[in-house]
Formats: sequence, structure tokens, C-alpha cells
Amino acid sequence: MSKSKKAYLCLSLAFILVAFALYFVNRTWANGLLIGHLFYTIYLLVLIKNVEFILGLGHYNNFLGRVAYLLRLAILAFPMLLGALRPEVFNIFAAFISLFINRVALMLWGYLGKDL
Repeated sequence: MSKSKKAYLCLSLAFILVAFALYFVNRTWANGLLIGHLFYTIYLLVLIKNVEFILGLGHYNNFLGRVAYLLRLAILAFPMLLGALRPEVFNIFAAFISLFINRVALMLWGYLGKDL
């Protein structure tokens, strides 16, 4: 298993533990963190498949690229939409945090000079 996969699994485990701890304090925050992290994982899997598909084509198809971009955007927007429509179940800020905390972690690792 690569170092980046191990780092993502560690971050996922940390999210699950934080969400479990928050579940007894504030269930909406726990649900928001979990749903946001779940959809970020789906986003990464779709992104990997899109990149593999584009590289397999040998050329870039503009229409397919735009459709893939809109699909990834919809995947990222869905947890926040759930938080906006059902605030009694999902916290929109927790969903936002969990969607972008992975990018913050990667920037911090780069800043600190850690090698994945």
C-alpha cells in the first residue's frame, strides 16, 4: 500500500473517531462530518477513474471532460445541500469542513516538509 493511501486511511480513521466522539455531544455535527467524508471519498474515486479514462483515450474529449467536472462538482455539493435542506440531521459547516480538511492536511504536510 502506498504512503498516500496509508495517510488517507489514517485521516479517515481520525474522522470516524472524531465523529463517534461528537455523536454523543452533537449528532448533527457527527452526521455532517461522516456524510461529508463519505462523499469526499466518492469524489476521489470518481476523480481517479476519470483521470484513468482520459489517459486511456490518448486525447482529451472536451464534452466528456465537462460532464466529468459537473459530476464531481455535484458530488461535492450534495453533502452541503443535505445540510442546508435537513439542518436537524446534518450540519452544513461540518460537511464543508470534512470536504476540505483533506486538502488542508495535504498543504500542511507539504509545508512541514513531510513526504507522503
